[in-house]
Amino acid sequence: MVAFICEEIIDKCETCSGLYIFEFVSCSASLISILMLVVYISPLKNKINIPSFKKVDFWITLVTGGAFLLASIVFIATIDKSSLADTSVAFGFLASIAFLVEVYFMWRSDYLQRKEKPKQALAANGGAEGQPLTVPVQENV
Repeated sequence: MVAFICEEIIDKCETCSGLYIFEFVSCSASLISILMLVVYISPLKNKINIPSFKKVDFWITLVTGGAFLLASIVFIATIDKSSLADTSVAFGFLASIAFLVEVYFMWRSDYLQRKEKPKQALAANGGAEGQPLTVPVQENV
């Protein structure tokens, strides 16, 4: 968010292509981050019925970190020397490092592995499938 605010304050540029790319990526990253934060801290997380929600989160974080890194490199290559531009690039690199470190921690902690045990399906009479209907009688031999 700080990178986005700093680059929005820049009023003059000679080659603005890098600035525009950085502006798009930083704005998109800020909005996606706010959306994911709202989903995680609200009851909305329990209502979203996406089976691979963790995979979606992982890939969004990876793509956002990579795009932020690429946009920061392009911006620093086409930058006009000013303190606001330097600050924007610095926060851009910090943000991309933060996203990529988060991806590393997701990968190392087996964030993508399914940890829930599948629930047993209930039969029509309310018993679990695969279970005997009656208790077997044992005969003494």
